[in-house]
Amino acid sequence: MDLKNVLSSCSTSANSVIKLTNSGGPSADDCGQEVDVYSLLIIDQHTFEVLHAHQFLPNEYAISIVSTKLGEDPNTYYVVGTAIVNSDESEPKQGRFVIFMWKDVNL
Repeated sequence: MDLKNVLSSCSTSANSVIKLTNSGGPSADDCGQEVDVYSLLIIDQHTFEVLHAHQFLPNEYAISIVSTKLGEDPNTYYVVGTAIVNSDESEPKQGRFVIFMWKDVNL
């Protein structure tokens, strides 16, 4: 049986996509299980077109986001807090902060 996407999501229809992979550990294809996929989407405020999609690692949940300036730097940064979720743990024990800067249509 061939599997195919019935509906494309915003994150897969973006012009610019960063997709990270984790070489260690099973994937949904290996186990036949569904996997939650979290992405940071940059959307045009007028057309709602997805300009860029950054897909996080498998089992990495984007939990929070904040915009900030760092020191004297005039640029605005977006800090995403994530958690690595393992089904055999009652709560996440690992995560990371990922810092993005959107400037001139580049992430």
